[in-house]
Amino acid sequence: MPTHFTKNIVALAFSGYVFIPAASFAQNSELAQLAPVFVTATPDFSENLLRPQSVTVITAAQIQKSGYTSLRDVLSKLGLVNVKSPMDATGSATVDLRGFGENATSNVVFVVDGVKLNDNELTTARYAGVPLNSIETIEVIRGGASVAYGAGASGGVIRITTKKGGDKPGFSGGYNLSLGSANTQDSGVNLSYSEGAWLLNAYGSESSSNGFRNDSTYKRDAGGLTASWSADSWRVGLSFGAEGSDAVLPGGVSPAVFANNSKASNGARDRVKFDRNVFQGFAAYESEDLSAGLRYSQRTHYSAGLFGPNSAKSEYRQDQINPYASVGLDSALGRHKLTFGLDFEDNTNDRDVVFPGFTSKDQITQDSTGFFIEDDWVLSPAWRVNLGSRYERASQQVTARKKLFSITAHQAGITHRLNEETEVYARTARSFRLPTGDEAPFGINDFLMPQISQEIETGLEKDWADGKLHARFFQMNVDNEIIFDPVAVNNINLPKLRRRGLETGWRGDLTDRLSFNSGYQYIDSRFRAGRLDGGVVPLVSKHNARMSLDYAINDLWSSSINFEAQSKQRAGNTLMNRDSAFKVPGYATADLSLRYVQKSYSVAFQVQNLFDRDYYSTRFGANGIYPESGRAYFVSLNGSF
Repeated sequence: MPTHFTKNIVALAFSGYVFIPAASFAQNSELAQLAPVFVTATPDFSENLLRPQSVTVITAAQIQKSGYTSLRDVLSKLGLVNVKSPMDATGSATVDLRGFGENATSNVVFVVDGVKLNDNELTTARYAGVPLNSIETIEVIRGGASVAYGAGASGGVIRITTKKGGDKPGFSGGYNLSLGSANTQDSGVNLSYSEGAWLLNAYGSESSSNGFRNDSTYKRDAGGLTASWSADSWRVGLSFGAEGSDAVLPGGVSPAVFANNSKASNGARDRVKFDRNVFQGFAAYESEDLSAGLRYSQRTHYSAGLFGPNSAKSEYRQDQINPYASVGLDSALGRHKLTFGLDFEDNTNDRDVVFPGFTSKDQITQDSTGFFIEDDWVLSPAWRVNLGSRYERASQQVTARKKLFSITAHQAGITHRLNEETEVYARTARSFRLPTGDEAPFGINDFLMPQISQEIETGLEKDWADGKLHARFFQMNVDNEIIFDPVAVNNINLPKLRRRGLETGWRGDLTDRLSFNSGYQYIDSRFRAGRLDGGVVPLVSKHNARMSLDYAINDLWSSSINFEAQSKQRAGNTLMNRDSAFKVPGYATADLSLRYVQKSYSVAFQVQNLFDRDYYSTRFGANGIYPESGRAYFVSLNGSF
């Protein structure tokens, strides 16, 4: 496995630049607000031909028009994906693609400007600090994508591309301010300066809230700087970001407590602190038939938590180096775009865990080297084929014990344009997930096996009635899925699971002033072997539906209402038997907003959970109820200059 030293030598030789981290400080911030790197991620997605995979694109204009102030709400309401609020009342909610339920966090990869955000831990990728007004597009890529994105992409990928800036010489920028219920405050500013070939970007943000529930306060702030140089076909850049947080956790409560008071905490006042520094660099070359480049990222963070009599500390470092190249080739059978990539990753985690009667101090290291190749092959204007494979070799070491992994991923898909209005596709993909550092063995426990997913999918997109209709069917068989077993009080490999489902929806205009967006998802996610054979996977609702109506009152004012509903689900952490009696009830909520939009600024007024519904998710068994927010009011200002 490459060491930190050898990887830095590779980066130096490839780019011809030495990356020197700048000094920084951060305090009271929870979320990974990465400084925008402003590079195009590869492999890219063609706008004029459907890639053989389910992709939902959210644009900067849609984000601004929506009035939502958190990336969590943008993904849920505009991307039509299932999210689950974090335990610490911050914005990096768990995103569930394709019915992974309790394991959703470890099966969705977040990528910002080509750099993977996921740490080698059982935590949601800290994406919420990415400033909304810096985002150009968000791509919600459903289904296995391990060929391009490696371990943990079995459910899909959330790929965020930020604005490049520098459209005109001199200063430009943007700002946002949001005030809301529970004394919630969010503010941020982005500044850019362009002069000749140089572009400088800086950002800063602060956020705080008393929380919807008792004992759920948090504070966070972040800042960063990016410098880039471009000339002809070359772009080179460096960025640095720093953040930290301090949060009090309300914890889980019993059904009886929730029924009496949906805002109640468990009274423990657990506390989590988090600090992180992020350094990134890139060098890229772009021409008509060739693009190549290298990205380097180093993240370090310190986290500490007090949970009643238990405590946990972690010091973490992750290095990523990603050289890539894409080349366009013409052949007698069409045009090929070949993409090659290498992914080097090192993770080191010094963890210190103290429970009553139990203490563990370990250093977990995990290194991986992956190589992938993809071919986007356009046979004709009506036919397109995508083929790809990845080989990855990894090792996990806990103190003196070591485990080696050698694993492959594959994908094959075909798209056919039936006519100007209709495209159909079919694909198959093999994806994988490796055990994280948090799933490394304690004591004499064995190392876990890699999780393997085999998926087939077919779908269509059709222009219909002044809009676009989509429908997708998929089935995914998973072997050795990694999950926490409350019976064994340990992480284990499950024998076999199967997920199958339908995703459908329509987005378009009903009248000149009224637009409509809808999505429905049916998922049957079940165990296929062992003591749980036939049982439903926890925290997966069989039916999920989302719908929004947007009305343009005039050229400046508009309003919208968003509905969300899901059916009941098996409670989290209930693997003691095949059919748990404890079910999380279904719910339906609505959000209402009113917006005033000028060319350089917009104001939005919003009511979330309009009818003040009581609903919740669960973790850690029957007494692990985590209520969602009741009715809340927000006003936000976004602008540019």
